Amino acid sequence: MSTLAQISANQKNAQLSTGPRTPEGKAAASKNAFKFGLTSKQIVLPSEDPDEFESLHNGLLNQWDPRTDGERMLVDDMAAARWRIRRIDKVQTVHMALTEQNGATLSDIYLGDALRKFQKYATAERRIYESAWRKLTAIQKERKVLEIREHARQLTASRPLQRHREDFQNEPDPQGPEPEFPIDDAGA
Repeated sequence: MSTLAQISANQKNAQLSTGPRTPEGKAAASKNAFKFGLTSKQIVLPSEDPDEFESLHNGLLNQWDPRTDGERMLVDDMAAARWRIRRIDKVQTVHMALTEQNGATLSDIYLGDALRKFQKYATAERRIYESAWRKLTAIQKERKVLEIREHARQLTASRPLQRHREDFQNEPDPQGPEPEFPIDDAGA
């Protein structure tokens, strides 16, 4: 257990270390835990082209045409996962080339721990992408079914009910249907 003097000294020291206070200091401190980017929560890293990500994101938005915030969120998840998969593929390629240049054999490269980690990260991102894709597909399919039903309901509500006379007829038609065989009145 801590003594009262230790607790008091700890509280006094804590008042002196409140972290960064300026915007520049806060920006610098936000990168303290940044290691190599494969597990970064930040989607576009400083070394990557934000316009390229926007192009990918806009392409998915155009393809999926999200109509609700939920659909948009799933498209955002798909774009982020796809972007991270690209990053992992690039880093893996560079790692393999550098490892081979340093004299490692292909079996060392393919059976090494680093490649397993790359594949683990890529698999996790693929699961995120595929999960968002399945959810988005199901939501949009359900929305389209509901839109079709609503459209059909509106069509039937806007048109008067038209029924053929034959549907209500209890008596034969006075004009009568055309006989199937001609009747010979002259002498049958």
